Amino acid sequence: MAGTRVAAEARSDEAPAAAASRVGWMDALRVTAVAGVIVIHAATAYIVDVDWCYQERTTSTLTPTLLAAHRSEQASRMSRNR
Repeated sequence: MAGTRVAAEARSDEAPAAAASRVGWMDALRVTAVAGVIVIHAATAYIVDVDWCYQERTTSTLTPTLLAAHRSEQASRMSRNR
């Protein structure tokens, strides 16, 4: 038990020294680079016209038929409620 206290105290003494040795501009550069990569990857979906996005394709004629029937039923309910 006493050995773990000594190890914990040693680690807590090292933490301020490690924080003092950090370079502020390099941390800011790292944050800016990571944020830039995230923004560029998110914006690629809206800016670049490429065919990498997923498009669900179906060969079934049943699904579009059911969806069309459901939509027409919703439209008729909406017109009756007015």
